[in-house]
Amino acid sequence: MQEVEDAQKICVGVIDCFEKAVLLGLTEEERKANLHFVIVGGGPTGVEFAAELHDFFQEDLFKISAFAEQKFRSDGIEVLTGRRVVSVTDKVINMKLNYTGEHSSISHGMVVWSTGVGTRPVIMDFMEQIGQADRRVLATNEWLQVKGCQNVYALGDCATIDQRKIMGSLCLLCA
Repeated sequence: MQEVEDAQKICVGVIDCFEKAVLLGLTEEERKANLHFVIVGGGPTGVEFAAELHDFFQEDLFKISAFAEQKFRSDGIEVLTGRRVVSVTDKVINMKLNYTGEHSSISHGMVVWSTGVGTRPVIMDFMEQIGQADRRVLATNEWLQVKGCQNVYALGDCATIDQRKIMGSLCLLCA
């Protein structure tokens, strides 16, 4: 790792692995493979990275998850964990308990599916047209303008923001 961008790519890669691991239709072996991280090199950088990755999994993710669960519960939102959605109908969401395989259902008025399921075909077509086909999401500048396009903006799961200028400004402010 030579530059900040290298670390950012690794962070995105780790998050991508988690998003891939929760996709429907994966076997348990495929899921485990997506969550298997290999670090080559036992020097200072490799050892430090392994320790940071371990801390991230054991401390940071746990704290964020625990805080969110506690906040939701205190706000009266029921949090169901340890389940996998197996199907959704217009009235019911069907789940399977991870540990026992037991099935359960919840009636609903609306379902908002917010897991990472991949880039929409319309975005992939657009990315191909503007020369960004080798990416997962649209590249934008710090003002959310799609790189290589005039008057086209993108935000949310379909885009990533190039924050080099912002990061430079933050570094100046914090110095």
